[in-house]
This record gives sequence, structure tokens and C-alpha cells, in this order.
Amino acid sequence: MILCLCKGVSDRKVKEMAQSGQTLKQIVQSCEASTCCGACANDLRDLVKKESAKPSLSAHRINPCS
Repeated sequence: MILCLCKGVSDRKVKEMAQSGQTLKQIVQSCEASTCCGACANDLRDLVKKESAKPSLSAHRINPCS
């Protein structure tokens, strides 16, 4: 789903960025979501907060060398 219509940023892209450890500020600077009309700002903030709270996928990987 497109989260930011002005900049064409999808919720999937925001989720990936948040799960990789990027902050809301970094995400906004990178993809410019919510920098035009601002209608998506609350949804963007809530999505980043939700995804950032999830454990990262890399934390669940098993180290094959150990």
C-alpha cells in the first residue's frame, strides 16, 4: 500500500527501513515521506514505532560458525 501519496513511498519500504534500524528522522530524510502535504505523518510515525519495536530478523539468525 502506498503510505505517502506525494512521494510514492510504500508501507513495505518504510517497514524494511524501520526493521533495519533506521529512525523516523532517517527514514524521512531518505525517502522524503511526509515532507510535502504531511497527511501521512501520523501513519508514518505509528508504522515506524510499531516496526521498530519488533525484534530484528538478524537477531534470530543462527551463527553457523559457532
